[in-house]
Amino acid sequence: MRPLVVVAALLLPACASEPTVRWGEETPVEKAQIQKLEAPKPKTATEYAAGFPTDGACEAEARRINAQNRERALKLLGACIARGDFKKISALVDAPWTPDLHNLPEALTWCARIVAARAGDVEGDVKSCAKIGIDVHTLEQISAEPDKVAGRLVIFRGRLDPEHKGRDIRLIETTVEGADVDAATTGRRVSAAFASIPIPSGDAVILGRASKMAEDVASEDGDPMAVVDVLGSFVTAERPTFN
Repeated sequence: MRPLVVVAALLLPACASEPTVRWGEETPVEKAQIQKLEAPKPKTATEYAAGFPTDGACEAEARRINAQNRERALKLLGACIARGDFKKISALVDAPWTPDLHNLPEALTWCARIVAARAGDVEGDVKSCAKIGIDVHTLEQISAEPDKVAGRLVIFRGRLDPEHKGRDIRLIETTVEGADVDAATTGRRVSAAFASIPIPSGDAVILGRASKMAEDVASEDGDPMAVVDVLGSFVTAERPTFN
């Protein structure tokens, strides 16, 4: 029996050296683990953007974050624009965003979304986007250079052609004249033969990539019809915004 006594005696000092923890009290390490589990999960950029009352307030917060973390700021800016009410295109084409926009693939979609939110003032807004290096054009611009159409990115305001019964999709380009809410049809047609994105039946801002000019099918004004692979479509706002 003596060996057992010796073993017990050897174990006593080790047990005595352990800290005393009473039931119901957590160690500092346990408290930190509990606080981590109970802490609210960080919001996504989309969730965070949804909490701002206006597009301006959302973009202002993105600017504030930009001073600390450029990547997070750009994610929030994209989420602000994706809300669908971002109309201040001047904010997009101003510092601090301009240095990176021409290198961001999503910047083209941002531009199209803003044009849609502003009710499709395509001519003026596309010029603003082009000033900061976003390579995008209007249908009128690509139609003026039929030999340089392939690969051109294009934004236009349009709607489905209800009279067309062919296999491809025909889009009628429309435009906004001044502050007139009603869109005037230009007469130009776009054949979206490769479109895989649903096109709204009402007026929408269409983002696409021109593949060629179809010489064999002319539009109402006699010009060749552009063939566009649709990349995205965004329903326009009810009223034009030109500020």
